[in-house]
Amino acid sequence: MRYAIISDIHANAVALRAVLADIQSRQADAVICLGDTVGYGPLPRQALQLVRQSCSAVLLGNHDWAVGERATPKDYVNLAGESLSRHREELSAHDREWLANLPRTVTFSNAAATHADFTSDTQFYYVETPEDAQANFAARREQLLFVGHTHTPALFLTGHSGAVYALPPDDFALEEGKRYLVNPGSVGYPREKDGKCFSSYVIYDDSAQAVYFRQIPFDVSSLIQRGKQKLPRHFRRALFGIGLLFLLLMGGAAAFWRPTPPPTAPVQAPQPPANPPVDVRTLNLVPGDVAVRANLKLDKNSPPVSLEIRFLSASGADVAPRQVISVKKSSMKAFKIPKDAAKAAFSIQKVNPDDIPRILRFAPTRTPSAAKSTPPR
Repeated sequence: MRYAIISDIHANAVALRAVLADIQSRQADAVICLGDTVGYGPLPRQALQLVRQSCSAVLLGNHDWAVGERATPKDYVNLAGESLSRHREELSAHDREWLANLPRTVTFSNAAATHADFTSDTQFYYVETPEDAQANFAARREQLLFVGHTHTPALFLTGHSGAVYALPPDDFALEEGKRYLVNPGSVGYPREKDGKCFSSYVIYDDSAQAVYFRQIPFDVSSLIQRGKQKLPRHFRRALFGIGLLFLLLMGGAAAFWRPTPPPTAPVQAPQPPANPPVDVRTLNLVPGDVAVRANLKLDKNSPPVSLEIRFLSASGADVAPRQVISVKKSSMKAFKIPKDAAKAAFSIQKVNPDDIPRILRFAPTRTPSAAKSTPPR
């Protein structure tokens, strides 16, 4: 039997239709959705209808849980919080109740699936590192595990030794004595890579004992335009009123307005937040190093943090633009060392001034050019 595993549609019915068409061309027998049917995107009703019509199993995602009125908009930030309120308005009470009562896990053909991870029945944690995957392997006995939530395709492997390896998300055949954790990526809200976005999913063929990764490109700009057209009516009226008032004010001020010469002083670049860092670590680099990693892991109950990476010359000057990433649970990301860098400085910042981050591990390391990782045989 051929199972298509999809995840994180996020109200993107356009991308979902394209993926379902590809699934049909691949002659899949069943479609399993790992959750987050709603959240973020512009078309929650259409996406929900397609999922209910096409999927034999649908699991609970954190955005499904929130839209199902198990959370409040203030529990989410920016676009996530705004879409939570908007999707509740657009979906019926029956739809919201259906979302809120979806199951968290499903098992099939020596495989198990969930939205986030298998270590908690109440939280939605990310599986991003071999350590995360190891905890999930310990929580289940199935040979093959499927998780979503990160929006990024991923593959983790373990064998008799118990060591866990992160491998490229490529097609593979299941082997006796080995276990696999697979993330199919996101259908409707994928992460950008090399300036391109792809809807992604996987097919698990239990007869061939193989897993195949699939990527379907889609037009992000056309999706954004559809989202704008779907703004609620009261938002459109408010925007029209604001625009009309702006034109009236500009028309009245035109008689008094005179262009001013451009400033002679150079415009200063935006400065980083003044909040003191939570922790700072510096690595001295040596010739032959090609990358560095923060090796940062937060407690499961910790708020997210911002991780800043700076590459410095011997005199302490920046040799490349600062890089800042958001870390919700852990970061093992490799940062390529630029030319002339003598040091790498890592700094952990609070996202909100009142946050109290709980750091379990923060041990930056260097990666020499000769370093290699060999999976178990």
